Amino acid sequence: MAYLPYMYCYPEHRHSNSNLILNYNYLSGFQPSKQPYPKQQPQSQYQQYHPSLSSLANGYSSLPIGNFSTDQFASVCNILLQSNHIDRLATFLWSLPPNDELKVNQNILLARATVAYHQHNFEELYQLLENYPFSSEFHPKLQELWKEAHYLEEKQSRGKELDAVTKYRVRKKYPLPLTISDGEKITYSFKESSRKMLVEYYQRNPYPTSEEKAIIAEAASLTKVQVSNWFKNKRQRDRAKSCTTSSESQDEDLDI
Repeated sequence: MAYLPYMYCYPEHRHSNSNLILNYNYLSGFQPSKQPYPKQQPQSQYQQYHPSLSSLANGYSSLPIGNFSTDQFASVCNILLQSNHIDRLATFLWSLPPNDELKVNQNILLARATVAYHQHNFEELYQLLENYPFSSEFHPKLQELWKEAHYLEEKQSRGKELDAVTKYRVRKKYPLPLTISDGEKITYSFKESSRKMLVEYYQRNPYPTSEEKAIIAEAASLTKVQVSNWFKNKRQRDRAKSCTTSSESQDEDLDI
C-alpha cells in the first residue's frame, strides 16, 4: 500500500464524528488505550497517559480521532505549536469536527490565530483576537501576534523595514484589544501603574543606586535596564526643561 507524502483527511469523513481518520506516512499499529484520559492536565501528562498523541502530531501514526475529547484535540494543537509544525497544524485544524466546544477552546483558538498569522491571513487573525476574551495566560503570545501582524502589514505597505519610531506609531495606532490585555493604559511602552511608580521613586531620589534600581524594577514589573534608562531619560528631560525655564526668565529680566 502506498501512503500519501503528507497528512491527509478524507473529505467525505471530515465532519463524521465516528469515522474521521488521519493518515500519515508511517503506521505504528496503534491500539487505543483503555485507560481514561485525565481532564485539564498539562501536555506532558497527556503524553504520559497517551504517548501516541506525540506520534499523531509528528505524523507517524494512523489514529481514529472521532471520540477524542476537546482537551485531547487541544493537546495535539499544543504539541504541533511547540514543535513549530505550522503546516501540519493547519491541516489538523481543518480536520476538526464541527463541535461548539472546539470553537471556543482557547488552546485551539491560539493555534488558529498562529496559523492565520503565518498564512498572512490578518483579517481572520484580528477577528479571532478581537472577538474572544482570552485568559491572561494567553495574553503575551496573542499580543505578540497582534503587534507583529500590524508591523508586517506596515512593512509591506512601505516596502522597507520599520524603525523603532515607526513601530511605536503602529502600536499607538492599533492598541491592544481588551480581549487580549488587562485594559490598563500603556504609556511610553510602560503600563500606567509602572510609570506612576517610577515617578514616585524619582521624586524621592533621581539617582537611585544599583541595588535600589533592582528593587524598583521588581516592584514595577520591569527590568533593571528599563528602570535605569527611564531614570536617565527623565533626568535629561528635567535638565532640558530647567534650562529652558532659566533662559525665559533671563529674557524677561532683560525686557524690564
